[in-house]
Amino acid sequence: MHINFQRIYLFAHIIIPLTLSMLTLSKVESFLLLPYILLSLVSTSTLAINCTTPFDEDQPKFLYIFSLLVILGSWFKFSMYKVLELNEFREPIGSFILGSNSESQVLWICFIGILAIFITSLISKFLPNSKELSRFDSSTNYLTALLLFISTLILSFINLKYNILLFAIKPDVILPFKGNVIFFLLLTRGLPFLYLYFCLKKFNLFYIFIGSLIFSISSIGVLSRLGILIYFIIILLLTLKSITSWSVKKSVKNILMLALIFSFSTYLNVSIATGARDYLMANASNLENSTTDSAVTEVISKSTDSNKIKMLKDLALGRWIGIEGVMAVVAYPHKSFTLLAEAFSEKSYNGNSFYSKIVDIKSSEISRVVSTSVPGPIAFYYYSGSIIFVFFALLISTLLFVITEKGLIRLYGGFNPALALVISFLALDYHQFGIAPLAFVKYCLITVLGSVIFYIPIRFKLIKSYLTQYSWPFGKN
Repeated sequence: MHINFQRIYLFAHIIIPLTLSMLTLSKVESFLLLPYILLSLVSTSTLAINCTTPFDEDQPKFLYIFSLLVILGSWFKFSMYKVLELNEFREPIGSFILGSNSESQVLWICFIGILAIFITSLISKFLPNSKELSRFDSSTNYLTALLLFISTLILSFINLKYNILLFAIKPDVILPFKGNVIFFLLLTRGLPFLYLYFCLKKFNLFYIFIGSLIFSISSIGVLSRLGILIYFIIILLLTLKSITSWSVKKSVKNILMLALIFSFSTYLNVSIATGARDYLMANASNLENSTTDSAVTEVISKSTDSNKIKMLKDLALGRWIGIEGVMAVVAYPHKSFTLLAEAFSEKSYNGNSFYSKIVDIKSSEISRVVSTSVPGPIAFYYYSGSIIFVFFALLISTLLFVITEKGLIRLYGGFNPALALVISFLALDYHQFGIAPLAFVKYCLITVLGSVIFYIPIRFKLIKSYLTQYSWPFGKN
């Protein structure tokens, strides 16, 4: 029996948003109807036009991932809060007053931002596909998987014990030559990338399970809960690429096994990372006085707290960046291109980010705990006060990401999980844009150039053979 999974996937991306939109329309005030309807239509259209790209390994995936994140943070969050009649957003929204006429302006700005992504999606359909240098090698290696798993355990333990770079807590150790950042990138990006490249080369439940442990452990090692989300995205893309060749029986079995793997790894990641973060933040001023035994006991106690199950629901609904940032900027009275330039000039984040000025929330200079909210790209570009600038800034920036991915597809030989990791990080990092923009640019360059530099020695013989067949730049001899 043959099932057209691509059609089903497309159908779901249209019916689900439209159903939620219809439920929301009965809850919104009359002055919000027009902007909300337009926001719903452009969100649904953007998802529909991009959701088929995972089925074509030569098509860029950045727009699908990025648009999904942006829509979850704006249209989806607004809709869910209206349907469930919730009144408090998790993130700070400055002086913005919920229920005010300004909500209409917020929806219009979100509409323009997503419209820019939709236009980019249309343009990307007309960009030429470059023929890759070769296809992806699908062989696997058990010993490499074991070594990378052990390496992840060791580096995560070292980071937790010595606090080289933990989220929300100032480091105890300052390594020379940006060693803290290098250590962080190796643990959260380097080792997972190597695992995906050398081990998870095709759909294999055993390697998917080991990968879920590696991503969970590396995330816990830096007190993050985002690592497993990145892994979800990668496995989703891998599954969609593979599912068209499966039978119905195999599809059901694999999807059920994936559900079990991700239920386990999500609870492991979120509960332990949250428990460790709660413990370390509560004891940030006197960690040196805590014994290892008492620390482990308290982390386990916090990790098994029944409230952590509720936190999974809260994270699924409330932690998508987007609409709160737009609300905060809309309420801020001093928007201008000068303000935007000041925001762009922020080089690093030390606890009181530029965005803290917008939401009027500051953390203590003497506290070791470092936390803030993030505006997101739509809100950040609206620092200018110009909705036209928001449109063109998002249009140009997303188009640059698409062109970059097309270049990587040419080098990597179509879709594979390692490339999906690079693209997922670019999409997630840009979704969290707005604090220390220059640092964001550096991270993007490191991510892209790192993947290129890694690949050149592996493809050297192939590239050399390719060049000998052509006399650049005049074409084939």
